[in-house]
Amino acid sequence: MIRASIKRIFQFLMMVFTCLSIFTVLYSQNYTPGQIDNALIIKSENLRIRGQKKELISLNEKYITISKNQNYLKGEILGYINIANIYGTIGDYKNSFYYLQKAEKKIKKINSAYLSAKLYQEYGQVNYVIGLYVKALKYNAQSIYYGKMISNHSEKEILSGIYANRADFLHNVHQDDSSLIYLHKALKIKSSPVINSFIIGETKSKKNCGYASQYITEISLSFK
Repeated sequence: MIRASIKRIFQFLMMVFTCLSIFTVLYSQNYTPGQIDNALIIKSENLRIRGQKKELISLNEKYITISKNQNYLKGEILGYINIANIYGTIGDYKNSFYYLQKAEKKIKKINSAYLSAKLYQEYGQVNYVIGLYVKALKYNAQSIYYGKMISNHSEKEILSGIYANRADFLHNVHQDDSSLIYLHKALKIKSSPVINSFIIGETKSKKNCGYASQYITEISLSFK
């Protein structure tokens, strides 16, 4: 009986030791800024697209901790914004705002147009889904302001999504002409089937079938 108890205690201690060892390896390892960015931008987005919400939150929490340990502020902020996005997606707006506010506090310590654009883009989207359309457009305007300041070409593509957001917001407040203008702005930066389909919807609603046909052709070509 005593031997069995000792054996169980030993097995438990070994399990704890193994878990601590794994944790130490994961979080003591040094990552390059590029590796952290790749995880928080590419891997995180892939998880979001696949709807793997728990895995996405876990990934971002992991890299927030890593970023804190390595004093990599950009990684920490990106992680907060990503988690805010997923909470907004599932309707947990309280937690979404909580993580956005954490990002906002940290962003004051770093001069990054890209991070500011992402932060205000997310603020805009969350305010939009809770029905605060005026605030959503205000935050979106701030996001556009910072987006235009981005010098890195690949990072500047975020403007396409920001313009598409604004088009959606304007459409909801019945400013369809302005909405179409921003859809074209989005398309000019980065073409996508989703944006093209929105343009088709807008142009068809105006009975401009010839114009819509042009974008139907573009969508067809984008899948070849």
